[in-house]
Amino acid sequence: MEYWYQFKAESGRSSATLKKIRDYLDKDLLPALGEKQLELISRSDCAKLQASIEKRGAFNVADKTRTWLKQIFSQAIARGLCEYNPASELLHAIAITRCLFMALVG
Repeated sequence: MEYWYQFKAESGRSSATLKKIRDYLDKDLLPALGEKQLELISRSDCAKLQASIEKRGAFNVADKTRTWLKQIFSQAIARGLCEYNPASELLHAIAITRCLFMALVG
């Protein structure tokens, strides 16, 4: 995940965007997934992370995290570090609460 973060930093992201990414990595992604080797992270692990973020009502954070997880695993596949992307279908696991929230505000 740190390699992906470095890639984002070197690709010209603004300091505000990098701070947001770092905050989400440190608060959500790394505590939930950071101890596991990348190739051992399962779809279930990713879905549990997403659900824990949604449970606190942080739907925007859940969306960003889902997008970034897909990018992290896509980059890892390209580098030969894992064979599949366990975050690829997380959109189908979003909470019903989120769907209702989006219907009300959307």
